Parts: sequence; C-alpha cells; structure tokens
Amino acid sequence: MNQLRSILIASTAALLLVPQIANADVVTDWNTIAVSTVAADRVNNRQTRDMAMVHAAMFDAMNAIRPYYTPAMVLITARGYASREAAAAQAAHDVLLALFPAKQAELDAMLAASLAQIPPDDDHGHRPKHEGIVTGQAAAAAVLNARQNDRAFDRVSFTPLSGPGEYQFTPGCNTTNISVPGWGNVTPFTVSDPDYFPTATRPAVTDPEWLVSLEEVRAYGASDSTVRTAEQLEIGLFYIEPSVQSMNRLARELVAQDRGTHPRVGRKGNGGVRNTIFRQIAVNIAGVPPSPAIIGKFPRLRSRMGKTGVGPFNGHGHGRRSAIIACDRP
Repeated sequence: MNQLRSILIASTAALLLVPQIANADVVTDWNTIAVSTVAADRVNNRQTRDMAMVHAAMFDAMNAIRPYYTPAMVLITARGYASREAAAAQAAHDVLLALFPAKQAELDAMLAASLAQIPPDDDHGHRPKHEGIVTGQAAAAAVLNARQNDRAFDRVSFTPLSGPGEYQFTPGCNTTNISVPGWGNVTPFTVSDPDYFPTATRPAVTDPEWLVSLEEVRAYGASDSTVRTAEQLEIGLFYIEPSVQSMNRLARELVAQDRGTHPRVGRKGNGGVRNTIFRQIAVNIAGVPPSPAIIGKFPRLRSRMGKTGVGPFNGHGHGRRSAIIACDRP
C-alpha cells in the first residue's frame, strides 16, 4: 500500500499543474485536458457526464473513419483517409468549448498544439487533416445535440423528510447547496429505461442486519477506530479522490503500460483500443459498485453486496428514483 500512497501524493501534485500537450497520443492528451477542464464544474456528477460526452465524441469521430466498433453515441459518416488524430482533437475541443466557453483561450491553444503535430495537407489529392477536422466537428455537434435536453442542469428542490431513518442536513449542508438531488432524472448514457433496474427497497431501521451494518460503518469509519486496519485506511483515503481524477489517471497508466505489448495499442497512430478504454471508463464511471477486491476487505459490505447486487447504498446511480445525498462545496 506504500505504492498507493506514493501514487496519491504524486497525482495530487500533478493535478495542480496546467496540462500540456505531450508527445504521447491524442486520446491520452485530450483525456488529461478534459479532466483538468471539467474540474471547473463544482458538481462532480456533471463532471462525469462531461467526460462521457468528450470521449464519446472522440470515439465516434475516430470510429467513423475506420469503423471497427459499434458507435458509442452517434453515427456519422467520414472519409476513410481522414486523419483520426485531427478528428479526435477537434471533437474533444468542440465538446469542451461548448460546455466551458470561458476556457476558450486555453482550449484553442491546446487544439492548435495537437493539430500542429499532424502533417499539413498538400495542394494535391486527398486532404486528410481537413477531413479529420470536419469529422471531429460533426461528431461533437451530434453528441452535444444528443445531450442538450438530458436534464443535467435541472434545478430540483430538496426538503428532508421527517421520521426515523430519513436523511437530515448535516453541518454545512442546506437547501441551497444540496448536490443535484434530481440527478436520478438525468438521461442515462447506456440504459434506455433505468426503472428496468429498480433498486431494492431499503430495510427498516429496526432490521437486525441493517443495524449490524450501521454499527460496522461507525466502527470502521470513526476517526479513532480501533478495528480499522492500515490497509482499510489507505483504501478509504484512495476513494476520497473524485473518481473523474483517479479512474482516468489509472486508465492513462494502463494504456501506457499496455502500449508496448498490445498489438493495436502499440501500433503508432492507432488509437482504437486506447479510445475504447477511455470511452468505456468515462461512460460507466458513475454509479458502479466497488470492486470485488475492495468488497472482500469488509465482511458486512461483502454480505450486503451479495444480496442486493447493486451495492450497499442503494440509489447511488442513474435510477430515476435515486437521490445522491451530498453537498456542493465552494
């Protein structure tokens, strides 16, 4: 776990730096740029939405040129000789610019740096760079259009209910800063009807198993816990970091490690597999249950996960009847 601590310290320092175009690949570069850009939105839920839109646009732009995969969100047409690198950079830029217009100067500079690495078109024959830019613009426009009425910016009031077992505002939380209580109404990216996967009815506050689970949370979560192991503490510290930052950083590390061993990842100019990894993480990052390795560290958590199949804290996700209880901080 010492290695995990080192990664966390290094990543925290890295997040303080302005992203620069690196000589890696365009998908990884724009993943780094996107993570830094979406941080301007203080609502973590919308950050995950923004990242999904960026990577869906990049994926569908590149895939339109060489259609190896099913589209992530939109189906567009493109010339087969178009530059996929130009398409990906332009798509990411255009989505981010539409979502964060105040960042135009920085985003324009990043796009210029990306496009500068692509050979210019000549005056004869095909124009791959130009066609790539056009493809990226089309993909971004289609993705933005698909999500324009997804209710991500709806203002929904929240008033705590009375009675045992009902959430009450904790210090620092109130009706003005409760975090997107209507997020359960946001249009999902991959499920046509979230009610097809209903969450389990929550247990009564007198349910013996629920009471045991509550006591476990208190025992392991107390600041002066006498039962929490050092490894469990490190796991908790790891999950303090927002998933947009941590999961995308881990994806970049995975891609970097596999670039030399996977034939498609390692092939110069072929971002198909890399793009698939980032797109998959971006679209599925919200609402996923903890991994089996983490669940195994907490016996009662493992028991609850085995019975519900959706996680111990039902309602954390895109279900329409869900509500994520948290407060936005300045």
